[in-house]
Amino acid sequence: MPKPRSSPRPPSLPTVGRPAGGGGWCAGGAWRGIALAAALASTLAGNAWALALGRVSVQSQLGEPLRAEIDVPAITDAEAAGLQVGIAPAERFRAANLEFNALLQDVSLEVQRRTDGRTVIVVRSARPVSEPFLDLVVQARWAGGELLRGYTLLFDPPNLLVLDEPVSALDATVRAR
Repeated sequence: MPKPRSSPRPPSLPTVGRPAGGGGWCAGGAWRGIALAAALASTLAGNAWALALGRVSVQSQLGEPLRAEIDVPAITDAEAAGLQVGIAPAERFRAANLEFNALLQDVSLEVQRRTDGRTVIVVRSARPVSEPFLDLVVQARWAGGELLRGYTLLFDPPNLLVLDEPVSALDATVRAR
């Protein structure tokens, strides 16, 4: 019975870069091609995901015009120069099973660089917010791509008393007398 012939490489791997002398599949140029592809992929992935949108800080209360800031924790100077931000189209809201509030038609977004070096997106509206929460999908576009990020903004009622220190029930009773 003849002996089965063994292949110097697994059958599922390509023969690109295989040396003419019949050495192993990883000899010669195959590793150089793989290394080049990996380096290129990591460079492209690094540039594509360098921009990030962070936490949102709501600065207005229910019944007031919208004022909020979104941190931009990772942005390069090149991205900042060409960055365009806005509210995503209503179709994007529907695709995410979110309601597009009519207030969002009048919301403006502006990228600002602070004196401390931080970058933020300032979110504003002229009309007051009438709902206790507002779904927001921010669309950021720059030369390296596009990013969508969803937020739910919560608005405290204006009569909500915020205390610097917790007050116990006993303290509240003593102060009331």
